Amino acid sequence: MRFLDDQGRLFGKINIIDLGLILLLAALLVLVPYRLLTRTPQSTAPAQTVEVTLLVEAVRPEVAQAVTRTRTIYLGQGRLPLEVTSAEVVPRRFNALTATGETRLGQDLVTTNVLLRARGPGHLTPPNVTVGGERTGIGARVVVRSLIQVDALVLDLREA
Repeated sequence: MRFLDDQGRLFGKINIIDLGLILLLAALLVLVPYRLLTRTPQSTAPAQTVEVTLLVEAVRPEVAQAVTRTRTIYLGQGRLPLEVTSAEVVPRRFNALTATGETRLGQDLVTTNVLLRARGPGHLTPPNVTVGGERTGIGARVVVRSLIQVDALVLDLREA
């Protein structure tokens, strides 16, 4: 008995394309309910006030000044505003190798960093840590939106 016959049927009984469609349909019937039933539930606890510390790295001085003047920001696609409590321009430092092979701490003369602290509604219960309606965590890269849009690194999250 041959594996495929002249009409493309598997073991002479079922068409191989039909078998592929049946297997795809069976996989969908199993995976869709699994994904729906195993989702992590959203936190139903009331939102608490969360303070987030963000580092905006390697921006030109003009952008840094615009970031420091901003009073309200949004994280990523979040729709809940965060109030900026402090914004500080900090020098961007790096390790530089000298001609003698020594490592010295240098300062970038073209770009700078901005340290932002902001407060807003959020939840600090893992695994659903949210700030301003955006899922995030320490070490995550987020987009900070206001009149300008910059990338930032989340340095700290805590209850305010």
